[in-house]
Amino acid sequence: MKEQIQGSYVRGTAADTEDILDFADMVFSMEHNRTDFVKIYPKAYAEERRHIPLHHMIKEGNKIRALVDIYPLTLKIGSHTLKAAYVGTVSVHPNSRGKGYMITLMEKAQEQALNDGFDIMLLDGDRHRYQHFGFESVGIKTVFSFKIRNVWYCCNDLYPQEEQIKYRFEFLEPNQANFEEVLDKLYAMYRHRIVTARSREEFWWCLQSEQMETYAVYYDKKDILVGYLNISKDWEMIEEFEVTAISQIPQILYCFMDAFDLDELSVCVGTDELGKIEYLDKVSKVWLNGALRKMRILNYKNTLKFLMEWKQNICLLQDGEYCIGVIDSAQNMLGAYQISVTKEKSMDGKSRIFVQETDTEPDIVLEEKKLIQALTTNYYFHLQNTTKNPLGTAPAGWFPLPFYLPNADAF
Repeated sequence: MKEQIQGSYVRGTAADTEDILDFADMVFSMEHNRTDFVKIYPKAYAEERRHIPLHHMIKEGNKIRALVDIYPLTLKIGSHTLKAAYVGTVSVHPNSRGKGYMITLMEKAQEQALNDGFDIMLLDGDRHRYQHFGFESVGIKTVFSFKIRNVWYCCNDLYPQEEQIKYRFEFLEPNQANFEEVLDKLYAMYRHRIVTARSREEFWWCLQSEQMETYAVYYDKKDILVGYLNISKDWEMIEEFEVTAISQIPQILYCFMDAFDLDELSVCVGTDELGKIEYLDKVSKVWLNGALRKMRILNYKNTLKFLMEWKQNICLLQDGEYCIGVIDSAQNMLGAYQISVTKEKSMDGKSRIFVQETDTEPDIVLEEKKLIQALTTNYYFHLQNTTKNPLGTAPAGWFPLPFYLPNADAF
């Protein structure tokens, strides 16, 4: 019987990137279509960006046999921040599976994330596979789907003939003479989102994720820049968009579909994009809600505070207090967190939000994965309809808490 080689854990550096890409491309190409991670995630693997990812590897001899990379990003709401470690490029050589390498790497990745002060870890992938590592589905995305005739009918209902506007679309690429000037304006539009996760430097790199294409939107008659659309490489989904006039969404969508001869299209948005949802609902033939990402919480105090601030930017929160206890899968108490919302000493009319770790008896105790699911996903609405609703005593309107990141922020 051939002796199994036991690998050793190694922290990678930017100098290892070529070997890392060779390994990841090979493993993913064996399981999927031909894969090129430089094209899929230029924000992490383009030559100018290779100092950013954090690499965790297991090598047998001098050969990589398992890999987990982390892309760091910071979510922002005004002055409030949440540090996220986005896990990606998770891969094990087929000949080295079953040796526990992925368990080791996920433990090392979490250990580093804790040491570096990250508040949450995020990833995309099979829910049941990653539940084993403490991740659970988080947040709610809404996908609106429509045909061009749906949009045409909507436009005729919404806009008198004299108010119907033509828009044109310009494919963005760096070799254009006014590229940086246009990008500055589009980034300013992006900054109007409640939550942002990109600096100006990162903005373009992120828009290219997963080989998406970006189009600047112009009011054709006056050649005024009014927004952008980021569309998937298969041209089935607008993954992200910003426009200066929300009420013009149906006309912009119609002009886009007409210009590129598209019969069907879908648009993905978060539950916090209320203005967009109002007009996307008008054009859609069907819309669906579902969870998009997977999360593991490392810092409950900071995460609960940030998500409550996010909810506060969607609707005014009722004043009150609520204490949440968190346990692990073995029923060990991880902590209790008192959430307080009060208008006291508020200068802007909004309630102030406080989250403190406490020794007081919690109003509710949830296992850490169940906490994510119960507080941020559609599962919350199921709990509302159960006779033993564990969140039944929470102040009205606090939950579910929002969480949504466009695919441009994923890794």
